[in-house]
Amino acid sequence: MIPSFISNHLKDPSKAQYIDVNTRVGHTGYIDFIEESDFKNTNLIYGYDSYDRFFMSILFLKNGRKQIMTLFQRYQEDNLKFVTCAQTISGVVDVHRFDDRPLPDEYVQFFDLINNSKLYIEYMDWNEILVKNTYKMI
Repeated sequence: MIPSFISNHLKDPSKAQYIDVNTRVGHTGYIDFIEESDFKNTNLIYGYDSYDRFFMSILFLKNGRKQIMTLFQRYQEDNLKFVTCAQTISGVVDVHRFDDRPLPDEYVQFFDLINNSKLYIEYMDWNEILVKNTYKMI
């Protein structure tokens, strides 16, 4: 089951497909093992890792290239603190606590991409060069 503080940000939580990852762990001991083959007829999966921490992953295209992004519960003892990993939308790994604080941009973009199936972001990089990225759910 998707925690309500996550599902409240989704237009249609029923689109998410549960996967059982059993005792699989990545080389860092976390959820860094999600692969394209884990997405069976869906672009949105969720589950609980071997430490019973919730995660949600999306499969999407960034400028035409397949990528996976995962939002996961950071600590077993704190079910409200989350972090993004892998190919993040903004390139920033952001830790956020799902309480009364507003969502950081990275999380807003994560849910916007899921809910709207596409996202277009322009920003100035560190060298003041305009970067244009198009994101699309597969």
